[in-house]
Amino acid sequence: MTKTLLFLLLFPFCFKSQNIENKDAFKKCKKEFSKEICLSDEDRDGFLFYLDRCPKESGEKENQGCPWPDSDHDGVIDQYDACPAVAGPAENNGCPWPDQDGDGMLDKDDSCPLVPGPETNNGCPRCNRPPVN
Repeated sequence: MTKTLLFLLLFPFCFKSQNIENKDAFKKCKKEFSKEICLSDEDRDGFLFYLDRCPKESGEKENQGCPWPDSDHDGVIDQYDACPAVAGPAENNGCPWPDQDGDGMLDKDDSCPLVPGPETNNGCPRCNRPPVN
C-alpha cells in the first residue's frame, strides 16, 4: 500500500511537460520533422529547434538563435566592425592598419607615416649627408 501511494505521489514528477510557446510554429515543424526533433536543442544555444532561426548553428538570443555575421572572418562581428568587408584586427575596430607612405611599415609603428623610409630607420628616410671622415 505504501509503495503504491509513494508511486502515485512521485509519478507526476517523472514526466517533464514541454511548454509550447508558438503552437503554429510547432505544428509546422511537426509536419516536416518529428516531435522529438522539434522539441530538441541540437546546437545547445537555448532555443528549441522549432523556434530557432538557425537550428544547426549556436547563436545569440538577441539574434533569434543565429550567430552574428562576420563577413570578413576577422573575428569582429559586423555590427561592431568599422570595416566589415575587409579583415583587420579588433584593436583597430576590425580595419586593417594603414600604411599611407607604402614603405611596408604600418602607420601605427612608423615614425614618419607620410614619407617612405626603411624599417631600420623607424620608417623615416635616411638623411643624404656626405660620409664623415
